[in-house]
Amino acid sequence: MAERVISTASGGTEEIRAQAQELHRILEDTNTRWMQVHEMVRDMRGVLTNGEPAGGSTPASGISSASVYATPSASRALSRRSSAFAVGTLAEHQEALPEGASVFTVHTGCSLLGDLECVLVEPPGKHVAPQAYVSTGLVVCLQGLPASPSSLAEWHRSVNRSGWLDLGISVALPNLQMNAALSLDDIEAVMRGVLQSTGFETCMLVGKDWGGVLAVDLATRSSLAEQVVGIILLGPSSPAPMGSANLAVPVFLLWAEDDDISHFEELEDWKHSLDERCMPTTIWQCEKGGHRFDQVLESDGVAEATKKFTVSVFLMDELEKQLEEEHEQKASGTTPVAEKEGIGSKEENDSDEEQATTAPLNTAQRRSIRTERLTAELPTFMKEGKHETHPRATEEVSTTGCAAQATAPFKTNTVRRLSGALPHWIQGGMTNESE
Repeated sequence: MAERVISTASGGTEEIRAQAQELHRILEDTNTRWMQVHEMVRDMRGVLTNGEPAGGSTPASGISSASVYATPSASRALSRRSSAFAVGTLAEHQEALPEGASVFTVHTGCSLLGDLECVLVEPPGKHVAPQAYVSTGLVVCLQGLPASPSSLAEWHRSVNRSGWLDLGISVALPNLQMNAALSLDDIEAVMRGVLQSTGFETCMLVGKDWGGVLAVDLATRSSLAEQVVGIILLGPSSPAPMGSANLAVPVFLLWAEDDDISHFEELEDWKHSLDERCMPTTIWQCEKGGHRFDQVLESDGVAEATKKFTVSVFLMDELEKQLEEEHEQKASGTTPVAEKEGIGSKEENDSDEEQATTAPLNTAQRRSIRTERLTAELPTFMKEGKHETHPRATEEVSTTGCAAQATAPFKTNTVRRLSGALPHWIQGGMTNESE
């Protein structure tokens, strides 16, 4: 209803914006009222399942220590609907799941959600050598629709067309469905469980319609904000959250002109919200694709741009960590491991190489592998340092947060150069050298 009112409102842009803000306030009030229902449902669910109110054993925050121990399920054939807010189970649609995908259970510790199903799709190499394989990142998709063959097929095709698995990236799709009774604490519990179950510290969020609003809230208002490295938005619900201007990560906004759910005219509100921030934003308008991510990815250049954006945000995160680590080592007088390489006799070096082939990789080695793999996906002119700042990015992008303004002398100029160049490249639309 809110979308229809906004799209048909008479008057100029300012009047439409004023009506949008008023509707946003009304929705906030409605959510507050739903929270009263939240408490009643929580107690009822506790009585039905445990014989006692759930409030007696669940912290007020909605997140208990149980969420820390979320573990993958051994089988994807679940016998019951795990969450009270799930219309159906993922196991009911196994035929629509990607080949090699698994379904695990997230123990959210949230009385409203309970145990939540989540689809996990991983690169083939992860299945072959799970301990030795070095993943390059985790993408978490948020949509809000009930599990169905159609929605699962959409995300399956989206994973293939985006090239995420080829990049060494794992993809998670929680069976999280839109409901006004859910609070940000509830959503945060789901995200925390997904991260800990999959073993990742950070992730990129992909939000569609209601999931787009969730992605913004998670990256601005939750305790997990620093664990979000980037956001892809597809036809997000309007109006844009108030916190959009505070997003401190890169954003890739996709919108199809024939979107019949999130009307194309609402793009202007999101543009305005994102323009007020100082981190890079790429906005891609597609003529066709509707409200389906897989169909939008079929538009000319969108799949390639999605892949470039994904590579960029994960690489920025790795470079920032590397620069921070080297800065700490320089400050403490510790010699970075990389500076010690090449020292010693040939026999000693050969011995080290033999040990390296059998010993588990440490954190620094895994980071180096991830950085090299992601860097290899960049265009040649970016890798060789021939990138010129795009006119759109001369004053709009802050490099704070990607460690590009570090003053301490670092051993790798390439790391510093890429840390500064990547945000400008994203802001400039991630063009190729010839464009």
